[in-house]
Amino acid sequence: MCILSKASHRSPRSNKDIDAAVPTSSGEEELQLQLALAMSKEEHDEEMKRQKADELKLQLAIEESKKTARAGAVYSEVWFLFRSFL
Repeated sequence: MCILSKASHRSPRSNKDIDAAVPTSSGEEELQLQLALAMSKEEHDEEMKRQKADELKLQLAIEESKKTARAGAVYSEVWFLFRSFL
């Protein structure tokens, strides 16, 4: 209660916003809860997609790095053999 009363002293509009958000019936409260849950699930799904995309990018970068390292090793071996014949 203290937190709300402090907020209402800062801005008269805040109190109206809070009053408008308070459900007036159990049906409205249920709808608000369902909406909040759906929004939370959607946010979670989007975060999981971002994480999967990041993991895929990391795996691709690792594979590219391995290919580059292998190509460099082959080049070094060929260069070593070439110089051995000189």
